[in-house]
Amino acid sequence: EGCYWGDCEFCDYPYLAKNDAFLPSVLFRQPSAVAADIESIVENFGVYRIDLISDSIPYGYFKKLEREAGVTLRNLGVSMECSVRAEPSVGESHFQAIADCGITSLTIGVEALNDDVLAAMKKGNTYDDIMRCVLLARQHGIEVKANLIVDYPRLKASHVPEMLQRLRELEPHLSSVGVHNFSLSPFSPMAKETEWGAVPHVKDSTVVADHGPHHVQVGQGVSSSDDALAGFADAVNKLSYRLSQNREIEHNHQRSLRIPFRWISDQAIY
Repeated sequence: EGCYWGDCEFCDYPYLAKNDAFLPSVLFRQPSAVAADIESIVENFGVYRIDLISDSIPYGYFKKLEREAGVTLRNLGVSMECSVRAEPSVGESHFQAIADCGITSLTIGVEALNDDVLAAMKKGNTYDDIMRCVLLARQHGIEVKANLIVDYPRLKASHVPEMLQRLRELEPHLSSVGVHNFSLSPFSPMAKETEWGAVPHVKDSTVVADHGPHHVQVGQGVSSSDDALAGFADAVNKLSYRLSQNREIEHNHQRSLRIPFRWISDQAIY
């Protein structure tokens, strides 16, 4: 739960973890407990694909998971996926550990393809960091999904040519693209700024992510009528569609299983 980075100006995950938008908070279970859960789920339910739910898993955690349970996880033959940041400091050993844990797909929170926007977001990385992490993942046989916020309010028309070029550079290495629209959470650091805090909020609304609902009021999407920015959003949507058409989608023999949403220490709370 939470996020070990915790600085992104648009994000409310630190608040959700500790009711403080400016205090990064994160809780991870012991790798041995995670591996035991995975083994139980696979053996009891025949599951073959598992999403390790976290807003962003630190790269060092994969090394611990591989040391404690890598052989067990590989022998299960299960495919796993999770979310990570494009960290400036990671190297080949980190991605080798990810692959050795049985992770076959990573979602990277790219968010933007312009360094000025990434800096304003307080992402703590650059496009070069993003590309390097994508390439390292692919070199280790790991598929990559990139999340992008196509209408972020700090985007400018002058950013578009560079972003389109970088989108073309990334395309051959991506398996899918998550297309996201901007919504302002009143619990994000951005909402504390006068400039954005004046954006009207939608009462009694929730945002549902792939790991459950965010029980917060969210702001109305900030959009631009600029043709260049609209063209960028269109290019991202078209890429997302092309990649989805290239993927084999299995519709039969699938069902969702209810698993723990929260833990107290290593005790599951359903």
